[in-house]
Amino acid sequence: MSIKGVIFDVDGTLLNTEPVYMEAWRQAAKKLGFQMSEEYLQKTRGVNINDSIRLFGEYFGAEHSYAEVRAIRVSVAEEILSKSDPEQLLKPYAAEALDALDKKGLPKAVATSTDREKNEAHLRHVGLWGRFSTVVTGDMIEKGKPNPDIFLAAAKGLGLAPEECLVVEDSPAGGEAAFRAGMHP
Repeated sequence: MSIKGVIFDVDGTLLNTEPVYMEAWRQAAKKLGFQMSEEYLQKTRGVNINDSIRLFGEYFGAEHSYAEVRAIRVSVAEEILSKSDPEQLLKPYAAEALDALDKKGLPKAVATSTDREKNEAHLRHVGLWGRFSTVVTGDMIEKGKPNPDIFLAAAKGLGLAPEECLVVEDSPAGGEAAFRAGMHP
């Protein structure tokens, strides 16, 4: 079967947001008097909020409030991102890749663990909003990556079978989700 559509993750794939998020988590934890290990931070890459809460509990127990840490993290990250130069935030060749797919007539989708409001704001900031036929965000599905639901929803939005989709992803959880969906990661 040939590839008839491409599904993109956003954070770490189209946008260079991963370092911002990691730094924001570190700053939030430091403000509350503890540290987040690199191991913990890497495990949270590409997962939705429910899985993030579960991981936080496994690492930090009830000693710290996830909601409090996350609120600080979101505030710090959004401040950094809103002031970021769009050209620096956009991953190299991301726009050119979308242009090439447009020339080939291949539909494109987004499947990101980020919530819809933040995803739209970030993609607007770099000029990519409106370049995708369908957008599926972490707050639109029950189970996040590595569960395949987000990619299956994106394929459905494109009107394609899973095996007709190529997935561009950077996190282990996302790669596993694409593979489990029967797509080409």
